[in-house]
Amino acid sequence: MAATGEDLLAIEGLPGDRVAALLTAGGVPFSELRQHRASLEEAYMELTRDGVEFSASGR
Repeated sequence: MAATGEDLLAIEGLPGDRVAALLTAGGVPFSELRQHRASLEEAYMELTRDGVEFSASGR
C-alpha cells in the first residue's frame, strides 16, 4: 500500500471487493476504486530493469 497523492492510495495484492469491504468496515470514506493493469511495455520494463546488455567502461 502506498499513498501516491493527496487523495490517492495504491493497494496491491487484494481484489477490489476486499478493499471496498475493508474501507467500509473501517469507516473510511472513498469515492472510487480503479484497477490498473500494466501495459506490455510496463511489464517488460519491470521484468528487465536489472538486466544490462551494454555498459560504459570507466576508462
